[in-house]
Amino acid sequence: MTRHVLSLLGPMQVSLNGQTVAGFTSNKARGLLAYLALHAGQKHARQELADLLWPDGKKPLSNLREALSNLRKVLDDKKASPSFFIVDDDFVQFNLTEDDEVDVNNLEELLKACRQHPHRRLQSCHSCKQRLEQAVDLYRGGFLEGLVIEGSERWQEFLTLNREHYRRFTYEALMNLATHHELLQQYDVAEAYAQRWITLEPFDEDAHRLMMRVLAFQGKRRAALNQYELLRRALEIEGFDLGPEPETVLLYEQIRTNALVPPAPIVVKLPVQTTRFIGRERELSEITSLLEDPRHRLISVLGPGGVGKTRLAIAAAARQRGVFADGIYFVSCVAIHSSETVVITIARELNLALEGPEDPTVQLLRYLQTKEVLIVLDNLEHLLDTALVDLLVQIQHRAPHVSILATSRARLNLASERQILIDGLEVPAQNQLAELDNFSAVQLFVEQAQRVRPDFVLQDANRASVGNICRMLEGMPLALELAANWVCSAPISRIEQEIAELMWQRIVVQPRKMCWSF
Repeated sequence: MTRHVLSLLGPMQVSLNGQTVAGFTSNKARGLLAYLALHAGQKHARQELADLLWPDGKKPLSNLREALSNLRKVLDDKKASPSFFIVDDDFVQFNLTEDDEVDVNNLEELLKACRQHPHRRLQSCHSCKQRLEQAVDLYRGGFLEGLVIEGSERWQEFLTLNREHYRRFTYEALMNLATHHELLQQYDVAEAYAQRWITLEPFDEDAHRLMMRVLAFQGKRRAALNQYELLRRALEIEGFDLGPEPETVLLYEQIRTNALVPPAPIVVKLPVQTTRFIGRERELSEITSLLEDPRHRLISVLGPGGVGKTRLAIAAAARQRGVFADGIYFVSCVAIHSSETVVITIARELNLALEGPEDPTVQLLRYLQTKEVLIVLDNLEHLLDTALVDLLVQIQHRAPHVSILATSRARLNLASERQILIDGLEVPAQNQLAELDNFSAVQLFVEQAQRVRPDFVLQDANRASVGNICRMLEGMPLALELAANWVCSAPISRIEQEIAELMWQRIVVQPRKMCWSF
């Protein structure tokens, strides 16, 4: 449990073990705590702290002692393990553990993770978008907003520098989030982030231009033109004689004359899924991280038939919407029996017209050289002894911005291949009947059962049978769906019995062979 939470962005808030801390004797005591927490783990000379907060006081060291005594009391330092404070006659040190939280530290860590995360572009990275969202949620206002300490120039300098530091961090996060949603053509969300961006940076014309664009793309032409006028008047009031930048004026004219051309739709050619994707959170997160990293350009999802490789690949590819500038394409290889046919099929899905006597592979590779695309190659296992493997190698060498997400029952056996091995969905143990609803195998079985019998519900009378079916079928999605289809014509206990008999007879239950005679 987090023992100590210190919020320095916006009005200062302190909590200890979930309870709000009160009883501070003065703003200087609060300021002292904020300063020490911001420099946790560092030794501070008592005289330095006294000069910071009581530069003109008659008894600055005595005032410091009283403030420290107050802080140790309100934080219940005597009972803390380890103690928050280490003090002696000359120095004061404030300590935090991994169980303590300071919002500004969290903000810095999130943005540091974004800077260090390998991706094609920050503005289109799914993982970094989530970090940026967390970062801007931490910004409740300026650093130590409303905490006034009179008479100390050093304190005012400390306050000003940190306010600008964290405001700038948040401004950059908002800028990237607004740009991210504009690229994804989620203009209403981009508008909300752009408004917060403008609030922090009122004269940033990049923010105003983005706001004008997303308003225009939503059909709010009058609002987009008004945004320009707001900027122009604000610059005039502030004494910017030259007015808006030429790029901003040009955008205004394009919107005014209906000449602004909206971006082309984002290309995502994936099969439409008629059922909800269930489970696989860990695998989905792992594939997402690999696809975001341009160093990993060949990822294979491996597993037996019926385990859900295709659904997982489609769900992972859908998360990459907007990441690959030239689109996402799905190629089913089920009915393909040669690598030449694979080339022709890929070209068709990419809308590439193969012309003349030139080798189709050469034409495809030349086309892909300048493209940034994700190609999902589904069901490759029967093609691995053909020239397909050589084609994949050539794509990696000659098309540096193309990524391949493949599904197969067998490994591709390429050095550059990153493998994701999957098996059945998560199944409950026999002693977990009360938590049955939390297991993805059970969720899939129940959802499929309700498709054929809408009144089917998980209840005390069938929980044990459903759990047992999921265990016997080892969470295999296709097997679960086929078994669930029978609830419209047989009691759940009968389905359980039939599967148990098949298992007892040591018949390998492959989804395509699964049947019951009722």
